[in-house]
Amino acid sequence: MIPSELGTAPHVGDLRSEKDLRALYLLAGARPEAREERVAALRAEGHEEEAKKLHDAPALREAAEKFSSMLYGLMFKTMDASVEKTGLLDGGEMEETFKGFLLENYAGQAATQDGASNPLTLGVFEMLYERHQGGTPVPSMGSFDGLG
Repeated sequence: MIPSELGTAPHVGDLRSEKDLRALYLLAGARPEAREERVAALRAEGHEEEAKKLHDAPALREAAEKFSSMLYGLMFKTMDASVEKTGLLDGGEMEETFKGFLLENYAGQAATQDGASNPLTLGVFEMLYERHQGGTPVPSMGSFDGLG
């Protein structure tokens, strides 16, 4: 659950623990106004590094969710292809037309459900965060388009 009052949220810290990483992931999904207030408060307190982490977190979260959605989509498409089509319950031409949209929707829901409890999305978020800390820029959303 996203903290309703970001002013009382704990400092992000150096993200050495999974708890700190989950906190950053959840704060990244908070209302932009509340998050920016928290960033300003951190800067006013002299915590510039923590403020930068929180400022960059939404882009990392969005990229993690998009990439996880792509991975889930590949998994769902592979699973669907492995099911034998008998002709008895298959939807025919209409199913072929719209099945991809349905699987994409399922993948998007799977990537964003359970917030910081989703191991795949949180793992991707952690990898992106670590690369970003090493100087790698946050991937643009277009980087993942067309991969699924």
